[in-house]
Amino acid sequence: MTKANKRNDEQGEIWMCKKFIKMMVVFSGMLLLTTSLGYAANMRFENPTLRGTGCRAGTSSVTTSPDGQVLTIIFDDFIAEVPQYKGENDNNEASADNPVAQSKGMITLDHKVCNIAIPVVVPAGRVISALEVSSDFRGYTMTEEGAFAQFKSHLESWESGGGRNSANKDDSFFLKKWRGMTDENWTVSQRTVIPIKGHCIGHREDRVLLKLKNVIRAMDMSRTPGTRAHAMILLDSQDMSGLMTFKVKTAVCGREVGPPPIPRPLPPMRPVRPGLRFR
Repeated sequence: MTKANKRNDEQGEIWMCKKFIKMMVVFSGMLLLTTSLGYAANMRFENPTLRGTGCRAGTSSVTTSPDGQVLTIIFDDFIAEVPQYKGENDNNEASADNPVAQSKGMITLDHKVCNIAIPVVVPAGRVISALEVSSDFRGYTMTEEGAFAQFKSHLESWESGGGRNSANKDDSFFLKKWRGMTDENWTVSQRTVIPIKGHCIGHREDRVLLKLKNVIRAMDMSRTPGTRAHAMILLDSQDMSGLMTFKVKTAVCGREVGPPPIPRPLPPMRPVRPGLRFR
């Protein structure tokens, strides 16, 4: 082989090595980009379900951000008043807020509820870590002596493929009570973050169902025979409204990476009898 041919072969090998290195760099960049995009993928809200006399059809509206990561619910015409004669209430549903189920026709109690079920799709490899709720409410409350009014908004539970969890009693977004003589226009604007211990599903996406409840309640608690104590609490679409914005925080989930396993010892060599040869 001449020196010129040898030099050409060496230059060809160098060129091939450089090309291989460039391809590896590009492939590494593509792999890094793909991995980054995979971790950037996040949760998304699906259409919620609203049920109860506190959110009858046409009295609430739902909007979701284009990326599906922010959900907003607006409540209109959320009113409780006593005495009440229509029977359009949830008096007959027993709960922590209404310990004893009553008749819908009970004129001294107006207990209305809006049960909210929000489906959240969580991508594979991630888990819900917290629920963030921004509450903006404007309303009006009037109570006479012997009357009571309450407005409460809280998280009840969440369900996923890994099971069901009940929220703590203190996981309320808003709670306010009125007693005695009251004539008040009130507002609240606050942000609440509630930690959630979700379940890691693994290599497939999970659907988590968040269950929340808004409760509005007016009650005549007077004990004087022949008298009625009036009470009214409302969030109305004219000058008063209720708006809740939801966001979910997620975290990477998976098994913790521990130390590498200790290699198993090799089995002992089988002894060979003297004088024997193996071909």
